[in-house]
Amino acid sequence: MTEGLLLDFSREKTLECPHFMALSFYISQTHNLPSYGWKNELVRYHYTDAAGLLGIIESGTLWATDVRHLNDPSEGTFFVDRILQLMQQEAGGSLVKQQIVEAIRKAIASPRQAQSTFSVSFCADGDLLSQWRGYGSFGKGYAIGFQLSMAAPHPQIAQFFDIIYGARDLTAVAQDLLDIFTTATAEWEDDLVDDWASTIQFLANCFKDSSYREECESRIVATRGKGVPPLPYQEAIRYRARGGDIIPYIPISFDLPTPDLKKSALPIRSIVVGPGVDFERNRSALLDLLNSKGYPGVMILPSTIPFRG
Repeated sequence: MTEGLLLDFSREKTLECPHFMALSFYISQTHNLPSYGWKNELVRYHYTDAAGLLGIIESGTLWATDVRHLNDPSEGTFFVDRILQLMQQEAGGSLVKQQIVEAIRKAIASPRQAQSTFSVSFCADGDLLSQWRGYGSFGKGYAIGFQLSMAAPHPQIAQFFDIIYGARDLTAVAQDLLDIFTTATAEWEDDLVDDWASTIQFLANCFKDSSYREECESRIVATRGKGVPPLPYQEAIRYRARGGDIIPYIPISFDLPTPDLKKSALPIRSIVVGPGVDFERNRSALLDLLNSKGYPGVMILPSTIPFRG
């Protein structure tokens, strides 16, 4: 998605056929949603343990986890609940608008084509105690710094978002969307209500409850239709065990799938060694590993947090 493309989607153009793609471009242009991470030059850090670090460097992929297995039970519903509530208020006594909101609510609850959403998370802070405790092997792990603005995933593979915490004032967004749906409903509702529901779910990927604000999260998000084959040569859904749970995930690289499955190097700029790891003992081995896998010049930095783990 580029700024040049966004300019092609005025409200009038969108109303000609308000399908998912047109609505997504229009909302991005008009309301700056979602918050696309590739517009921000920050390095983002992915916290992981030693095994995860080795896997990322050796495979050239990141593991995106099914969001149903993430730590926030409101994943995917926080924004949806808020925007539908605002649309319901905006509908007022209009029977047509009320019916549109209800149709979208039903389409979200029971989509014609079920999809799973997968996400891999990053933090803007590469040395944050809560992240070491929660995701960095309780201080015995690593924070891999990615310059994702330089190599965001291809949109056919995944999207890259900065998370917005809390329900910022979404009244204008709700009003605009409902007005578009109402104007277009006579011609398009039966055909496009699922697209309208998908647009709302797409926007939901960059919102989280304000309780998680400290995470300063960015995320790569990919969707897969259930029962729909992936793109040719694209990685299939895989599974791993965590405690008593079976966790679906997909390996993500930033290249379009090719027959030889060759992957470009990930945009790794630095690695912060956790406060519970012997820095000097592991620095040399880590540099050798990076050089052998085509990652010269990556900075290796020690955590500055006094934490034993």
